[in-house]
Parts: sequence; structure tokens; C-alpha cells
Amino acid sequence: MSYRLNKTDGTLLTELIDGNIDATTTNLTFIGKNYTGFGEVLNENFIKLLESFANTSAPSKPIKGQCWFDTSNNRLKVYDGTTFRSTDNSSTSSTAPLEKIVGDIWIDSSKNQMYFWDGIDWILVGPDYQKSQGLSGLQVATVKDTFGLNKVILKLYIGGSPVVIIAKEAFTPAVEITGFTAFRVGINISTNYSNFIFGGTADKALSIVDTLGNPYEINDFVNATDVSGDTMAGRLLIANDNGLIVGADSDHTIKVNGDTVEQRNNITNSNHKLVLNKASGPYTAQYWDAENQRLGIMKDNPAYTLDVTGSGRFTGDLNINGNLTVGTVVNEEVKSLRIADKQIQLALPEDSTLLDSASQFVDDAGLLIETTAGSIKWTYRVATGSWTTEDNINIADTNGSYKIDGNDILTRTALASSVTSAPGLVNIGGLTSLTVDNLTFDGDEIKNTTNGITLNAAGPINLTTKQVISNVTTVASARAVAENALLTEGNANDVVTKQYVDVEIGARPYVFGIDATGLTVTIGTGDSINADVKAILVTLAAPGSIPNGTLAKIHASKIASSGTDTANVNSALNKSFLAVDSGGTQNASVLQDVSAAAVPITTTFTTTRFTMEYKVIAGAWTHMTTVAYTP
Repeated sequence: MSYRLNKTDGTLLTELIDGNIDATTTNLTFIGKNYTGFGEVLNENFIKLLESFANTSAPSKPIKGQCWFDTSNNRLKVYDGTTFRSTDNSSTSSTAPLEKIVGDIWIDSSKNQMYFWDGIDWILVGPDYQKSQGLSGLQVATVKDTFGLNKVILKLYIGGSPVVIIAKEAFTPAVEITGFTAFRVGINISTNYSNFIFGGTADKALSIVDTLGNPYEINDFVNATDVSGDTMAGRLLIANDNGLIVGADSDHTIKVNGDTVEQRNNITNSNHKLVLNKASGPYTAQYWDAENQRLGIMKDNPAYTLDVTGSGRFTGDLNINGNLTVGTVVNEEVKSLRIADKQIQLALPEDSTLLDSASQFVDDAGLLIETTAGSIKWTYRVATGSWTTEDNINIADTNGSYKIDGNDILTRTALASSVTSAPGLVNIGGLTSLTVDNLTFDGDEIKNTTNGITLNAAGPINLTTKQVISNVTTVASARAVAENALLTEGNANDVVTKQYVDVEIGARPYVFGIDATGLTVTIGTGDSINADVKAILVTLAAPGSIPNGTLAKIHASKIASSGTDTANVNSALNKSFLAVDSGGTQNASVLQDVSAAAVPITTTFTTTRFTMEYKVIAGAWTHMTTVAYTP
């Protein structure tokens, strides 16, 4: 009688005829009944199974689930019905594998980088740099200091060379690292890169270094916010015609208007006083009465257009187009001088020929006060094209300011808002807040109330210490949008939250296939299902560690048989007997031969298929539906 060889799933593989072998169906040789010399074939089958068909080439007639040891790569592979796949789910090649499943690992031999397949794309595991780029990125290292103690540091490599080393304490390494002889607390830059700088905004700095490498401490700068005043040893140069604005209300302006140096009091009818100091105390050198358009020299509250207290002297001619009123005695020491003309002309020759503005006769023209300590001057210098004094100019009124073209430039404590540019400014003191366009820096906050904030970095953004990024908007996935039309799907490059990941992972159903033969299954909803099915599910996926709402979908099948599954062998036997002598008894009947006719057996196998759905509710698998499936 022939053998019917079935696979594990019940399907027929082959039918063996008595006395024959089958070496064509699979890579094993199947032995039929009464086959002579079966021992060699049987033993070779065992050898093939022991060595998993070890060869450089794959078995030629594989069946699903068959193992093959690939001696070319020294890997055990399993046939999945289409191809032989490595059991370690990894491969090494210069190109990505065409056949892959979720979790497969691929090592790119051309770049020395490892990837895993997530079901959609190859995800880079590491390293971040390619072989051609050299070692690049952060590396944690432990080095010994000169005392033999271990120190943990962070090395930042670019192209195989250490560029930056971060240390949490100062020490000297026992073995010098290229570019680093000793470490300070913080970020240490390799001496091999002298032009390495930090770009961007720093909250605090111990010093500022200019382009020549000269460091400047905080005391090297004038404090613009110190209301008590600050001292500057150097000279203040304002390289623009807008000049200075002085006063809390931008009261006074000193500026250049075209070819004219202009000093302006910006408050209507606000007087201007020039105060000097001597041993006995301060005194008024000049006083401008704005409302009455009067100037007092060495006199407050002038009663005349020019009101001078003290003597005056002219070494040249004095031309008065109006009346001249003097005392009873006219001499060089004029006690009172009244000039009707509203202008006093200096450096005008006798013939009234106008001089060139660069003439030596124009240079140093102005006001001169002789004192025991020397000359006090307010004169015009040709070399600079400006009125010049070597003495102080003081606006006594705290509300006064320097103005240019009627605009406040410099007040007592601030530059006016009319100053919109400072192209020569290279250093400023510590700021409590800063506004740039719509972007505001205040304390530890960067804020833009008008638009979002865009970081446009030419290199990586590195956090000095590892920190959590919190309060991120939860984006919606394509799955969530499909479930809720009110949501808007996030962009592919948006940062996702832990909640997003948890929800999306939890939304993926568990999928299983089981053989439900012998189990009771009821089609429909509710929990009227055999406890064995739920027990199997709990074994496969314990619900205690699975988020509530997670689905499990099970494809189950039951196999039933019908028909004649037994054979009446006695009715099919043909017997012949022989008469023999046995123990003195003649013609005893003994069985001589037996033959059997074919006995038909009719059996029908029926497979019932259905899909079951469970959901995790309150930490337990709960049956939802069971639906029959028709192929």
C-alpha cells in the first residue's frame, strides 16, 4: 500500500508507491515500503538534516520552513516560501537588500554604517558619519591625569581630528592629546585651529577678544546704565554727523549739519549754560537765554543780547555798525560792549576779503580765555573741520541733550531713538534685555510675539548639557486625521512627542494566526468564546504591559473531516491454504499465501476560517467580534 506524506499544515506533499523512492519532490529522499537498500538513503537524509544542507548554493527544491547553512557566508538561512532569509536578520553589502522585513539589519560596507528596516525605510543606527568623512561627532572618553586619576571627557571630532574637548574639571592629561596640553573647565578648543570661533549670541562671557587676540574685561567698557556715572579713560569718537544727544528728554544735540557743526538745545525756551570750575568753586562762563535770545558771558540771566561780566580785549579792529556806548573813558579795557549786529565775524581781513576755510588765518579762530593755569579755548580747527575745546562741556540741566539737525542725539544717560545706526560699534556692556526686529531676548527667554522663530544654522545645534525639550505641540498622524476630520495632519519633519509615539504604537494592532481545531468558537460579538483562545492570546501578548485600546486581530482556522476513515481489511484478504503433515496428523491445513485487494477510504477535510478581534480594556483582553471568513 502506498504512503501519503502530508506537510504540517495537512496538505499532501507526495504519495509514495511501494518499492520506490521519491528524490524529486524535495531535497530529501523519501523511501517507499519494501524498498531494497533503504539504509544508505535514510542515513544520507539524516546527514543532510544534521548539516542543514550545508553548501555554497541553496537547495534546489526547498519547501517553506526548510533550513540551509550557506557555507559561502557561514550563515543559517530559512526558506520563507519565496527565498532563503538569514536567521540573524542582518546583511552586509554596498547596496540595500531588496528582500527585507521589519527589524532586518543592513551594514553598508561602502560607508561603514548600520541601518534597520522599519517597514517603510532604512533607518540609520550609526555611526552618524560615513567612512569617507572620517571620525566625526561626540565621543565619550576616559583619560588619566598627571596624578593617575581617571577623567571623563567629551571629544568632538571633525574629519578624524579632535576639534573641541569638554571637561567638567581642570586637569593636565598624563599623555598629551594632539592640540590639547591641559584642560580648563568647560569647552576647550584645539590649538591647531586658531581661527575657531563661536557664532551667535552668548548670554555671558568672562572677556571679549578682538581680532588681534587682545582680551577685554568688563571693566574695560563704559557702563551705559550706571546712573551714578562711569569713567572712560580713552577718547569717544562718534564717526557720523548725527553726533551726540544729551538729556533724559533728548534735550541737547551736538551734530554736524552739512559742513556745519551744530549744537542745539531741543527744548523750547530752555536756556543753555556753560559752567567752569576754579579753586573757589564753579562759575557760569556762558549763559544762553533762549526765550530772549541773549548770551551772558561770565554772567547769569543776561539783560542784553550779549551781556558780559568782566573785561574784554580785542587785539585787532572792532567794527560796530550800530551805536557804541561806552563809559566816560575809552581805553583797551572796555567794561561794557554793546553790538547791534547779531553776528560777530572772526578772521575777516580789513579789506573784507573772505578767507579759504582751510586758511591758516581761519585755523584756531574762536574764543580765548587767559587764566593763570593757561588758555581756555573754544576755537575752530581746520585740520578737523570742527569747533574744538580742550575743556569740558557741561549741560547743567539733567534734561538737556545734544542735538543734531534738531534731533536729540545724546542725553545724560542714553543715545536717542533717532540714532539708528552705529556701524563702528564693536563692543557693548552687559545687556538686561535686547530687541532685534520682532525678536526679544530677556533673561532666559527668547520671544517673538509676531511670528515663529527660525533657526538657520550652518552646522549642528549642540546642547552643552543634555536637556529635555518640553511643551512641544502634539502633532496629528495620518491615522489620527482619518479617525477625526477636525484634526490637521502634521508635517513630515515636525518633532513628535512621547504621547504621539505611545498613541501611534498603541494604535497598531497585534496580528496572530492560530489553529482553533478542537476549540469552541461562536460567530458574533460579546465574550462567548472558548477561554482557551483568550488564554492563548494572553500567552502571546500579556495585556498588563499594553496600552488600553490596543487591538489584537486573530485569523483562526478549524479543520474537520467526514467520510469513511476506516477500512474492512478482512473482506479484502485473499487466502490460500496447503495440506501438510504435522505431528502425525495428515493433511493439516496451513496458510500458504495471503494477498489483499485495494480497500478504498473516502475522507473529506473541511477548513473553517474566521477573524477574531480583541481589545485591551482595563488592562485585560476583551473579546469584541468574531467574523466568518470565506476565501
